[in-house]
Amino acid sequence: MNIPNPLNSAEVVEAFPEYDVDPVVLGDGGMKSAFKIYGDKPLVLKIVREPLTEDMPEGRVSVPERFQREIEGMRRINHPGIVPIIDGPSVRGIGGEQHIWYIEPFFEGGSLADWLTRPWPESKCLSLLIGLIDAIEVLAKHNVVHRDIKPSNIVFDPNGLPVLLDLGIAYFQDLTPLTDNLARSPRTDMYAAPEQFDMRRQIAIDFRTDLFLTGIVVFETLTTIHPFDPADYEGYHERLFSGNWSEKAKVALDDVGVSSGLNRILKRLLEPNINRRYRTFVHLRSALREL
Repeated sequence: MNIPNPLNSAEVVEAFPEYDVDPVVLGDGGMKSAFKIYGDKPLVLKIVREPLTEDMPEGRVSVPERFQREIEGMRRINHPGIVPIIDGPSVRGIGGEQHIWYIEPFFEGGSLADWLTRPWPESKCLSLLIGLIDAIEVLAKHNVVHRDIKPSNIVFDPNGLPVLLDLGIAYFQDLTPLTDNLARSPRTDMYAAPEQFDMRRQIAIDFRTDLFLTGIVVFETLTTIHPFDPADYEGYHERLFSGNWSEKAKVALDDVGVSSGLNRILKRLLEPNINRRYRTFVHLRSALREL
């Protein structure tokens, strides 16, 4: 994969002498790179790869609004299912350029993406679903839509409960949008809801968008198969917009013997029409209790 604005690991280590930074990149996302910090408690150093264009004194916090919103969102939402900020954000010179950086906890268990090699038991998938719903509900109470719930953005705390990472493309409903381009919503295509592909003015994104993304993740955790089979790109959008799961996904769901109750919940979460998904968390939790 071609990573835009790659960072030089040696320059990163040199720029943070107060930390014991592992020079091996822990992960590269769309905009940021992560490095592990060793210590009494391992941490994660995240650096925005796109350098700032204007010169700033070392350590001064003056970040673009997109990242300022992400950081403030993480700070104001105090919930165990949402990753906290430990240090930063700040600006530091790395290889002669100024970069935004901040520090998060390190989660030893890795991300959900590391655990999708075989189907999970239904009980474990239900625990994942309930944990993600808890986090989404807290975000919704703060008028935030994550918009990028996917396996690589889900890690696990020591009790095995899911924690959502990366509010980098979150939608803050009580703030003015950062872009006037209504043709598309920021997204990861294979973990996006239909409304994220069609951002006309009459289409609203809210917590039900996050529920759709969660439905994809839980389906994949149950079966290791994506419900709409993005690998078959030609028919992917047709299936996504019609709500028709791929034949491969249907067979996989039958093979794992999913209960009729969870099957109904998944179908509701994965309704292509946002108005046909669960309209309140009360209704969704009621359906889960019936299981």
